[in-house]
Amino acid sequence: MDWDFYFKQYKVNEESIWLNNCGTTPIGERQLKDVQNYLIGYSKQGVFTDVEKYLSVKKTITKILSTLIHCSEDEIGLIHNTSEGMNLISHELNLKAGDEILLLENEYPSNVYPFEHWQSKSVELKFIPNAKTPSEFYENFLKTVSIRTKVVSLSLVHWCTGMPLPIQEIGKYCHDKNIDLILDGAQGVGL
Repeated sequence: MDWDFYFKQYKVNEESIWLNNCGTTPIGERQLKDVQNYLIGYSKQGVFTDVEKYLSVKKTITKILSTLIHCSEDEIGLIHNTSEGMNLISHELNLKAGDEILLLENEYPSNVYPFEHWQSKSVELKFIPNAKTPSEFYENFLKTVSIRTKVVSLSLVHWCTGMPLPIQEIGKYCHDKNIDLILDGAQGVGL
């Protein structure tokens, strides 16, 4: 892969070192041309433009993602953002008073706020302390999880440090203990 080619496609790299591509990604040259072409078509024909059709774009994105994360296309649902996805999941959980949800300490807000409504139903939100290494994080996880834990919701990587979390180990633990594991893969899909 020619990383230099891709680096040069993003003009932001001429003036900055941009690390927050998950939160907001500056547009690249190819994307700029695609959006310009779409807007020209939209200006002439509105929603009837033939430049890009929503369903064909969605199918292409779904196909690329299914290849990246090794799943079938029908296992992917495209949503607007992490907040929307986490809210959809959170409101479908079957929890009762006394249960607990484990979250990452200092987690990105869109991975915390959607679960706060559970507190009014006497479900406890507990936070797994941060760590300097994945193995230290796993130890912190084991110290925090309890028999009341019904849900663990984490990002694949910590949004502030970029440290990958030990998801395979946590996933196995949750599977063995029948705990629901929710993952925000936005910042680590390619891991």
